[in-house]
Amino acid sequence: MLLLLYGLLNALLYSSLLPLWEGFDEEFHYGYVQYLGAHARLPVLGQTGLSEEINRSIDLLPMSFVMIQNLRVNGVRTFDQFFALDTRERHTLHDEALHIPPELRHEESTRYVKNYEVHHAPLAYLLMAAPDALLTRVPLPRRVLILRLLVSLACVLLVFRGTFALGRESGLGENYSAALVFLVFSCQMFWATIAHVGNDWLAVPLGVWLIVWAYRCHRSPTLRHAIWTASVLALGLLTKAYFLVFVALYLPLVLIWHRRGTLPQRALIALLTIPLLLAGPWYVRNQLAYGNLSGRLEESSGVTTSAALKSLAAIPWMKSLPFMARGTFWLGNGSFTDFSVRTMNAVLLLLTLALLLNYRRVKSDAFLWAPVLLFCAAMIYVTGSSYTYSRGTVTVASPWYLQVVLAPLLCFALRGCQNSGQIGRWLATATLALWGYVLAATYVAKLFPLYGGFSGGRSTLRDIAHWYQHDWTRTSDILNTIALTPALWLVTLLALLLLTLPAALSACVLALPSFSEPRLSRSGNETPPIKAL
Repeated sequence: MLLLLYGLLNALLYSSLLPLWEGFDEEFHYGYVQYLGAHARLPVLGQTGLSEEINRSIDLLPMSFVMIQNLRVNGVRTFDQFFALDTRERHTLHDEALHIPPELRHEESTRYVKNYEVHHAPLAYLLMAAPDALLTRVPLPRRVLILRLLVSLACVLLVFRGTFALGRESGLGENYSAALVFLVFSCQMFWATIAHVGNDWLAVPLGVWLIVWAYRCHRSPTLRHAIWTASVLALGLLTKAYFLVFVALYLPLVLIWHRRGTLPQRALIALLTIPLLLAGPWYVRNQLAYGNLSGRLEESSGVTTSAALKSLAAIPWMKSLPFMARGTFWLGNGSFTDFSVRTMNAVLLLLTLALLLNYRRVKSDAFLWAPVLLFCAAMIYVTGSSYTYSRGTVTVASPWYLQVVLAPLLCFALRGCQNSGQIGRWLATATLALWGYVLAATYVAKLFPLYGGFSGGRSTLRDIAHWYQHDWTRTSDILNTIALTPALWLVTLLALLLLTLPAALSACVLALPSFSEPRLSRSGNETPPIKAL
């Protein structure tokens, strides 16, 4: 319950602190949701713009300079320009954003840019369209906040249950499963990915549950387990096209289950037909509308597989890979700020050491590492595709995609710690402490200063403390006009989180055993390892 509270507080704080449209491509994801409710039909890539309600909010409120440069928009304020305005002008703009006529949601235009996110599978957006349609009279910023809270809290509950189930199915003891949940909820990039309007809030937990049900179906290939496995895959395919990557593992796995002779005929039919019947029509539509299965902007704009693969030789991987590796665990929202390189390198080092501790169990833990490796390979391809489409401008893939395989990656690492005695316990303790510190510093030293008008650039904790002490009046005034809730509520949530974090961290560390313990089943017998595929 302490870990669940920790996750829920993070969801509340991150969703509330994040300025409007500062989440990755949030205005475009919300535009998809809004279009569904306003027109009761699916949007089409290349033909759909943003609603005039969204465009009007872009006129009034700031946008990160990175997005301004990428979208090539003019007349939009950066955060620094917004912070430089006097108090009266900032509050006037904020009040105007709260009074944008909701009727403008029915009118789309491309005066800024076309909506490049409408190619996505529709499930997550359909689930948000229903509450959004009920909130049409609520001011736009508050409407977006309500949607953020609904989806992020739902994601926390799904990931909380799914991560514990993943730990149990993979052989982690309850103590290390708790550590796994703490690490997932302490990853800043997890919150940057799911705590805004988009489709990752549903895709990430479905990725976790897909591996859980694959484990269960492998151990006991019953009709019930087959239906759940196939249904979760189908829901994933209807949420985000990157679940096509998992199909490359799913089909060989079904073949293996069939050749073992333990898979009932009805279960085999369910495994093959449920994803085809539920998700197949959407991908047929993509093929007919865009000429490719994924519907991605790059492929729909003519980037071929051969061109994407050829471009891999031209990408500066020595710069791209470290950025994507660090970005998997920390990247400052739409402003694309970074954390201390030394600190993030320490995070990567501890994770690498934990992964290496599990080298003896590579065969038995294939359900954990195979999806991660395959997904990383897909990210390499996506980098080549983006590089070709942008004519060499983009040299990285979006690192927030990797959140869908974060839990199995961390689970594999903790399996190594669990089975390495005292060394593993020390390594797990150091990892938990470092990740807890990074999350606390994320709010205190990064996000609050970033959105509160701190102008000191890179600074020490002493500089940040001095800023809080002497500039808080101005900071709270800025937060009242840029965050989606009042500064007083944000500070209250931050205080509660900073009390819960060390309590959850201490509980996880104290629960870690000092030696390897076999995981016991309910009958008291040790659970046998999964046979290698």
